[in-house]
This record gives sequence, structure tokens and C-alpha cells, in this order.
Amino acid sequence: MELLSRSDKWYLGGGDRLLWAPPFPLWLSYPGLWDEVHYFNHALFPCFTWTLVDGRGRPYPTCRSRWHWSPAGMSTSLRSAAFPFHGAPLFEAGAEELSGEVTAWENLALTEDDRLCAEVTIDADAEAWEGGLHFVAWTAQPDTGGLYVLPDGRETRSGDFAAGPWGIIWTRTLLPPDWPQVELRCRLCLDRQATSWSVQFSEDRHVQPHWGLTPWSGPWERPGLSGEVRQSGNAPHGLYYAALHAELAEGAGGQDQLTIVFEVLGETGKDAEESERVEVGADAVRTPPVWIEETSAPEEEPADGDLEGEGVQPASTGWEAPGMLLGRTARIWTEAMRGVPELHCSDPYLEAAWNHRWYGLRLLEGRGGHGYQRYPAVCEGIGYFRVPISYSGHAQMRDLRWRHDPAAVRGTLRNFLVNQREDGSLPGRIYHNTDRKTDFYLADWGGALLALEQVHPDTAFLEETYEPLARYADYFDGQRDREESGLYDVISQYETGQEYMSRYM
Repeated sequence: MELLSRSDKWYLGGGDRLLWAPPFPLWLSYPGLWDEVHYFNHALFPCFTWTLVDGRGRPYPTCRSRWHWSPAGMSTSLRSAAFPFHGAPLFEAGAEELSGEVTAWENLALTEDDRLCAEVTIDADAEAWEGGLHFVAWTAQPDTGGLYVLPDGRETRSGDFAAGPWGIIWTRTLLPPDWPQVELRCRLCLDRQATSWSVQFSEDRHVQPHWGLTPWSGPWERPGLSGEVRQSGNAPHGLYYAALHAELAEGAGGQDQLTIVFEVLGETGKDAEESERVEVGADAVRTPPVWIEETSAPEEEPADGDLEGEGVQPASTGWEAPGMLLGRTARIWTEAMRGVPELHCSDPYLEAAWNHRWYGLRLLEGRGGHGYQRYPAVCEGIGYFRVPISYSGHAQMRDLRWRHDPAAVRGTLRNFLVNQREDGSLPGRIYHNTDRKTDFYLADWGGALLALEQVHPDTAFLEETYEPLARYADYFDGQRDREESGLYDVISQYETGQEYMSRYM
């Protein structure tokens, strides 16, 4: 794991449906994870942030000063910093009027069960604790209502909020043009009961993680939020600000620690795939995520010589926040990386590329069982490309065959064969919720299968794939080589995946 560690990366993965990998993040310096998270290939912006305030509601402005990244997650430290608030007051009082000094650390990770987490440690002096410290985790969910669309061309709606001591749930609906809508049930919660909470509808403005833009940024008459859920206002569409507040308590060493959790519980609505469908009402906020209860106590250290525990902890850099989150995700990632062969050679750059390739394949892997994505497979990329794509799938099979477990390499081919078209061609992309607009790529599936057979011979799998691949060959011979030249026709430059080469331009 340490061979992959860096200080200039930020992707958080290792789950299934969720991935936090914004290609051009705008808010890495801010607490939490405000940039977009992806559910399959659907972007959800924003995610969440957090603010620390004193007993009178005045925020401690903080900025990330440095971080340490590995596939398991990020560990960051934060320092005091004043940000411009774009027309809103910076805060009600100058930083010199805030009581005491406060330091914060974060561990950030995506767990294998698709929970995006920020484990935050607050370290304060006696003066700050005496004045009272309050932690607010919050988000701002847009409701465009058709007035405008997001930068990627989609309209989005939010609503149906419910809140309680165990969190906030809401529905976020994405309406891509000419595509089935995706209606998601989301939850934001803490690893403890919230002291108070609030959902407040606001007129629309830029969606930014500035406390000064929220409905709660004025002085507090008493510590805490209103406990109300208000889903209407003067305008028909705008932003829903939603927050959870926890009153902090000084613990050992003058510290307190808590974890923010964001998750997509599933899909609702008429277009929801059966495998993703959930019915989640207001009662769901009264139940914490199961793993929070399970990991509330430190885990036992492995005994000497216990290979299951050997080398699973992330290497220390001397300043990570204490906590269990990265230990848990490091174990999962270490186990995944143990399932591939090692490469040792005289070129350290080639060795590094080898390790990063296996990291990338695991980062983009899905476990299957989701609508049209029935089997484990690796997606082509992040963002819009976070779907299995035939242009890269047959090439990925040649890499994935070297894993000790062939499930994903076989699943890659199975996903395309189970979605084979009537004419024998195979789709270019496999979305989890639709088989429309899946285009087509020229792909050497037969060669990939033979390469797999050299490493993981399996007569039953050859028999399973023979008939659909024979239909695939018949499609090329009958539809793409009618003059029987032995060369297959390219109908569209996009079928090649090389559409921007000079021969096509």
C-alpha cells in the first residue's frame, strides 16, 4: 500500500455503486467532500462539508494544509484560514475574538459497502472547550425545477426530506435528456445521535461550501439548530440546506472525534431497477448504519504470525488523525492487492506503473447484480465513463486474467454476452438502468477469451460463451463484410474509439 501512497491524489474508491473521483475538483481545500460523488455514472453534486462553531455560532474557518493519500483513503490536517465568502459576511466576529485555539484532522474514505465517510478529530485547548464547541455537518441540494440545467446538461430535483437524531434522508432525482430518470434516496448521518438538525429551503445561488451562505450563519441565541424541516419558501425552486449538529465534549487529550457518513440507500420511482429499488420512509433516520455500532470499540490486534493481519495497517506519516476508518479500508485494499502477481525488474518506473494499473482496475470495479450490469466487471473510467465499455473491456480482460480470482474477467465478457442484440452484435456500453444509446465498438472478444484460457482454463466457460460468440462472428461476416474481402467495414468513426485521429478528421 505504501508503494502507491502520494500527496497529490484524491480519488476515494473501493466500493461498488459509489465513487468519489472528481476529475477537476474545486473544493479540495475545504473540509469534507463537497465535490461530486458518482452513483454508477451519475454525478451527485454537492456531497457534504462540515463547520466547527463556538457557543455563539461563530465559525472557526479552517483550510486543509496537507494530506497523505493511499488507495485506502486520505488523511488530512486543517489549519485556520479566512476564505472570501463572495458577498456574504466572512463571519460575525473576527478570528481574534474566537475563544481558544482549535486544530482538526480528517480521515476520508469510501468503505466497501458504499459509505462515503469523513472521520474528524477536533483538538482544542481549555479555553475553546470552556466556550463550547459545536460540529455541524451539512449539504446543499439543488432543485432546478427546469429553470436551468447542470453543466453536464441534466436537470435535477431534490425533495421529500425527513430528519431526526440519526440523520437526514431525501430524494434526489436526475433527469438526463432523453434518458430514464434516476430517483435516488440519500442519507447523511453521524456516528452518534445528532443534538439538533435542520432542513431549510432557500432561494437559489451558487452552490458553495461557505458557512456564511447558509441559513444558520447568524449568531445563535442558544447552541443548536431548529429541529425543523421546511421544504417551501418564496420561490418555487432553489436550494435545500440540510444540517446535523453535534455538541462536542472534551475527551482524552482534549480531543473529540466523530464520523460523517453519506450513502445512497437505493432508487425509487417507476424507472428504478428492481435490484436497486428501496422503500425508505422517515423511520429510516432513526436507525444508524450497522457498521458504526460494530466498530465502536477498538479491534483486537492480530497475533504474531497471523497472516490475515500482516501488513494491513496503512504506513504512518506521523500526523494522521487517530481513528479506525483507514485501518478498515486498508485491510480491504490490501486483500485486493494480494490477489494479483508481483512484478520485480530493474526499472522502478515500470514496477510503479504495474502497481498503479492494478489499483486502477480495482478502483473502477463493480460487483454486479445491478440491472443490466449482472456480473462483476471493471468500468472504463471515472465520471461519464464509469460503465463497462466494450472498447476497453476486451483489453481489460487481458490484464484481469492475471488475478488469482477470475470472477471479474469472466464477468466482463458475461455482461456483454447477456446483453447481446438480436443481430448478434454486442453493445458498446452497459448502463445499469437502460440498454438505450449503448453504441458499438469493434472489439476482439475472441482473442481476449483465448488469452484468459491460457491462465484460467475452464472448458465449461468456453462452452457457455461459444454460441453467443459464434453469433458475434456471424454478425461481422454477414453485416460488415458483404463483399467477403476479409476486412470488416467501419460504419462510423466512433466505432473505432480512435475518432479524433487524423485519418478520420
